[in-house]
Amino acid sequence: MKYSIVKLTKFSGDKAFVYSVVRHGEHETFLDKFVNENANSFISETKDILGRLITIGHTTGARYGFFRHFEGTLGDGVCALYDKKKSNLRLYCIRYGMQIIVIGDGTQKGKSVARG
Repeated sequence: MKYSIVKLTKFSGDKAFVYSVVRHGEHETFLDKFVNENANSFISETKDILGRLITIGHTTGARYGFFRHFEGTLGDGVCALYDKKKSNLRLYCIRYGMQIIVIGDGTQKGKSVARG
């Protein structure tokens, strides 16, 4: 399968650029799919995640402590946007320093993530 990386202008700002992945031939990013799948069941958590992405892009940058590191296989750079202990959702990404994050799949905790 082929994929593209697209800049998410709503979340990108002076402090960091936020990107997501799109599968070739589709219009929704992985972040769009994550939001559409979870917004009804977990509205406050979804809003919290989107708010944190806006804060990262416009105010703070992608600080190391905002992410749970080593979530994927050794050396792949996959991390999760840090979540609250009792939250149900987890959003996976790759962080490149303080200025770039590429959002991939997200899931409900306890479910496996389908990789493209």
